[in-house]
Amino acid sequence: MKRNEKILQTVLAIVQEKSFSNLVVFLLVFPVYLYFVKTEIVVLSVPGLLTLAGFGAYLWGIYRRQWRQYQVPVNFILAATFFMRVIAGNTIPAWLVVGVLGVLMFLTQEVISYNEYRSSELMRQIVLSSVIFSTFLMYSYVFGSIFINNLGPIWLGVVCFAVTVNVASFIFYIYRLRGVWVLSLMIGLVATQLYIGLRVMPYGHLTLSVLLMVFVFFSIIMFRDACLSQLSRRRVLSRVISMVALIAVIVVTAHTAVIQ
Repeated sequence: MKRNEKILQTVLAIVQEKSFSNLVVFLLVFPVYLYFVKTEIVVLSVPGLLTLAGFGAYLWGIYRRQWRQYQVPVNFILAATFFMRVIAGNTIPAWLVVGVLGVLMFLTQEVISYNEYRSSELMRQIVLSSVIFSTFLMYSYVFGSIFINNLGPIWLGVVCFAVTVNVASFIFYIYRLRGVWVLSLMIGLVATQLYIGLRVMPYGHLTLSVLLMVFVFFSIIMFRDACLSQLSRRRVLSRVISMVALIAVIVVTAHTAVIQ
């Protein structure tokens, strides 16, 4: 009897561990959900909204009122969800895409669940990589949604602004900078204006997403390092040259596709 109780306690302890629950939710349930979003489920339907509500309830169970903890997971979940609506799935199989998204979401959630980004630069870089990737996914949606015609340009601009402010404020927060919201709102406004301008360029939505993402994260990193007094004229010049060169390479090598 005591042995059975000990086994039960061990099993319950494993189930209650964040690592185990994150594994089940984001390495198993999340990829399956994304696959059905691509093939069967309409995001704004009852099944789609209930599933998103389920993910929200799970995050609430872990973080409660620690609202900063929600910024990256919620951004990733929504970005991956809407990204599945704009990919064709002809080049890379859908199952491979959702598998990669599930693994990245699991790793990100693990770091955030245990607050490891607060004490380790390596963990911060993992979270930043996830933020960059999920931002690319969401920008791909706001540029590519013109092909599925589900939101007007004004609402897409609002989405672009909200996503940019969200990721910028989180990055500034983890580096403990002052004026988090002022800096984030400035970057969000400029990014939204740039998004409106890029929409008329004759490139595919993935290329446009990369261009906008390069500008946004270049701006965030420059603001971050300026606030941390880690910038010199040489460093500013080298970064500007690198950004211009990267944009030039993207533009020159991109396959043009006129947006109608």
